[in-house]
Amino acid sequence: MNVARRARRMLALASSMAKAPVQRARGLRFVEPCYYFIDCLKPESVILDFGLGNDADFSMAMIRRFGLRSIGFDPTRRHESQLRALARNHEAKFEFQPAALGAASGRARFHESQENLSGSMLNEHRNVRSDVVESYDVPVVTLQQAIATSPNGRVDLIKMDVEGVEYDVIESSGDALLQSVPQWIIEFHHDSVANIPVARTKSNVRRLRRLGYSVHTTDYVNFLFYRRRT
Repeated sequence: MNVARRARRMLALASSMAKAPVQRARGLRFVEPCYYFIDCLKPESVILDFGLGNDADFSMAMIRRFGLRSIGFDPTRRHESQLRALARNHEAKFEFQPAALGAASGRARFHESQENLSGSMLNEHRNVRSDVVESYDVPVVTLQQAIATSPNGRVDLIKMDVEGVEYDVIESSGDALLQSVPQWIIEFHHDSVANIPVARTKSNVRRLRRLGYSVHTTDYVNFLFYRRRT
C-alpha cells in the first residue's frame, strides 16, 4: 500500500458514511478501510482472505462481527511472525497460510517492499519499481487449491488484494469455479501496475456481471461482486 492508495481509501470511507442509508437498504455493510459485503454471513461461514498485510484487519473484523472462520494467505516474510501470532490467538477461527495466490501452483518470485506495506510478484508494480525491495521465492496456490482448504468444502466470501495478480487468477478460472463463491471483494490494480490498463479491469467486471453478479464500487478500484446463493 502507498500514500496515494491510503488517501483513496480515506475518501472511500468518507463516501461510505455519506451513502450509508442507501447501502443499508440494499443489504450492503462496510468494513474499514474500504470493504463492502452483503450481510448474510453466519458463524458457520468460511471466508478466504488473500493479501493480509501485517494485521489481517479484514479477517479480524469479520471474525469479531460474525464469529466465522477465515483462512488467510500472504507470502510476505516480514508479516509472518505477526500473522502466526494472530492465528495462535484465534485458534479455530483464523488460519494463516504463508503462500501467494496465483494462476498456477508451484513457486514464484515475490518482491517485498521495504518501504510500503504491499509487495508484489509483478515487476511492473509501482512499489517494486520505486521502492527498495527484497526478492525471494514463495509457494503459490491456485484459487481451486485454496477453496479446497475450507473444512466444509465451500467458501462464502473471498477477499482478494494481491497487487495485480488478480487478473491472471480470475482470467484463468472457469465460470463454475467463480460462481461457486457468492461474494467477491476484489481490489483491482490498474492504477498500480504499469502494464495493466483500466480496460482489463472493465473486461473482468463485465465477465462477472455476465456470470450473474451484482456489482458495487465507490472508486472503480475496490469492488464487491455478489449473487444470492440458492
